[in-house]
Amino acid sequence: MNADDFGLDLEINRGIDEACLGGMVRSVSLLATGKAFEDAVGRLRRMPRVGVGIHLCLVAERSVLPAQKIQSLVDEQGRFPSAYRNFLVRLWTRRIRPEDIAIELDAQFRKFLDHGIHPTHVDSHQYIHLVPAVSTTVIELSKKYGVKWIRYPSRPERFFPRSLRAAAKMMGLALFSRSQTRRIRGFGIRVPDNSLGFLESGRLDAGKMRVLLDRMICGVNDLTVHPGYCPQEREYAAWNYHWETELAVLKDESTMRLAREMRIRIGNYAEQS
Repeated sequence: MNADDFGLDLEINRGIDEACLGGMVRSVSLLATGKAFEDAVGRLRRMPRVGVGIHLCLVAERSVLPAQKIQSLVDEQGRFPSAYRNFLVRLWTRRIRPEDIAIELDAQFRKFLDHGIHPTHVDSHQYIHLVPAVSTTVIELSKKYGVKWIRYPSRPERFFPRSLRAAAKMMGLALFSRSQTRRIRGFGIRVPDNSLGFLESGRLDAGKMRVLLDRMICGVNDLTVHPGYCPQEREYAAWNYHWETELAVLKDESTMRLAREMRIRIGNYAEQS
C-alpha cells in the first residue's frame, strides 16, 4: 500500500500521516520538489515502520536545481512543463536535453541523502519514469544510489478501463510495460510482481479496494493509494481526487480485517528480500 505525493501539500501530508499511523499504509513516495517536503521529513521521524521512496519529478513543480543550470527543462521561474503531455512534446521534439534530466534527478536523490533518507524505492510524479528516455536515467541513478526497487506498473492485462482517461493510461502502460520491466530487471533492479490502483488514482473507494485485494497474486503486490485531506493549494484541489475517501478506506477496520483474512501481509520495499 504505497501512498503517493507525500511532501506535495500540508493537507496531503496530514492524511498520509494518519494512513500510516492508524491505517494500512507502510510505504510512501516523497517528492524532493514538494512545497511541503520539510513538513513530510519531520513527520517521518514518527514513522519508523514506514519505507520511504523517492517520487521523482519532472512536471508541474519547481526544480531542485537553479533554472540556469537546466534551462531546457524549466522556465525562468524554475518550473517544469505543466503536465506530462507538455513534457513529452518537448522531449520528443528535442527541446529537452537528456543531460538536464540527469543532473536534476541526481539533485533530487542528493536532497534525500542530505536529509538522511535512503530511498527504499523509486517512482515518479505523473508516472513520467515510464517513458523510456527517462527510465534510462532512473535506472542509472538507482544503481548509483543502491536503490533495489523501481515501481514500474506491470501486468497491464489485469487493468479494465472504465473511461477514456483510464483507456489512455492503459494504452501508455501497455506500450512500455513488458519491455521496460524486462530491461529494469536486466540491471538487477526489482519491480513488483503485480501493480494495482494505476487506473484508480484518486478514485479508490471501499468497493474498489475489495476488488483490488481480490486481484492480488502470490508475490509482491503494489497498490497505489492517495490518502489525504483536500489540499491547501488550488492547483492540487482541482485534480478532484477523493483523498478523504481513500484515507477512510485505508483506516477502516473492516478493510484491514479483510486483508488479514486473505493472508495479505502489508509491508514496504525495505522488507522485501
